[in-house]
Amino acid sequence: VLMKYQEKVRHIHLHDFDGKLDHQVLYSGQLDTDRALKFAHKNRARVLIETKTKKALEESIMKLKEKKFI
Repeated sequence: VLMKYQEKVRHIHLHDFDGKLDHQVLYSGQLDTDRALKFAHKNRARVLIETKTKKALEESIMKLKEKKFI
């Protein structure tokens, strides 16, 4: 369904999932983070990173910097 309406997606809430808990550090779970970010870039969508703690957000940002997404 998402791909059918991809041109209408303008905002994405992004977090990882480890099989038990969501809102985990990006790149630490089951989500294909690179694919999600490339989708957002292609469709010019904003991305909101969702985590439970400030530390998890900081770790996610560091990983995005390592991957050259920011």
